[in-house]
Amino acid sequence: MRTTPLWVSLLAMATLLGSLASQGQTAAAPAAIRTGEPVVNAAAFRGQGHLVFLWNGQPYVLDGRQGTLGALPQAAAVASLAWSPDGQWLAYLAVPAPGDAGPLWFTRADGHAAHQVRGLGAPVTAFAWSPRADLVAARPQGDARRPSGLWVVPARGGVPRNVAPGSAGVGSFAWTPDGRRLAYQGADPRQQGVDLLTVVPLSGGRPRVVARTPIVKGQDTGMIVAGWWPDGQSLLYQLDPYHSASFAADGLLLLSLPPGGRPRRLAVTLGYPDWLAL
Repeated sequence: MRTTPLWVSLLAMATLLGSLASQGQTAAAPAAIRTGEPVVNAAAFRGQGHLVFLWNGQPYVLDGRQGTLGALPQAAAVASLAWSPDGQWLAYLAVPAPGDAGPLWFTRADGHAAHQVRGLGAPVTAFAWSPRADLVAARPQGDARRPSGLWVVPARGGVPRNVAPGSAGVGSFAWTPDGRRLAYQGADPRQQGVDLLTVVPLSGGRPRVVARTPIVKGQDTGMIVAGWWPDGQSLLYQLDPYHSASFAADGLLLLSLPPGGRPRRLAVTLGYPDWLAL
């Protein structure tokens, strides 16, 4: 599904206003700008799919099939806007302030069927779409008394399912390319200072620990799930000494874990998922 970046429209508008100014002409601000409404030529976007964007903190959907613009039914600020792989659903968080956790919402691409996910027990800090289905893996906030878990949530509605009920808290996670399994990192509930790397099938099988951080006296080493190889067999992760942001800023060791094998060192990289092309 094709989308047009919003910055293209904004750049075109800025160029036109700059051209008028250079010619000594004054361009009056459109009425929509004065009233705080989006300045969008919906008809010009016809045939371009769907585009979601924020305007003064309010989310809007530009529908290229109908040539219309609509506001999502969300009064609070939103974050983490993400389309489903088939482009039919939009997921986002309704947050009190930038950087905060918040309830997880779904809406159809046309802005209909919007609903908040219930039953997660806490605001959501991170989520990721399945690459093969209208499912989201969501991580709510957690603490020592009530660990976060990792929840699989259907976009069409239904009861969320915690696929990591025995974890002492879930950190990073990633879907396999076929959407059949999830890998997640979490603290070992039996041994302080140790992180576990666990893989769980969505079919209902039991979670399986595939790696753990080395036990080093005086060192609390963490893990960060970096992703899967395209074949969905080998897993990539990084070691995070002391769970330290300063260590991570200098680069972390990236390892590849084949099924049933020993991890293999690949490189030292920064912890940005977008920097890995798999």
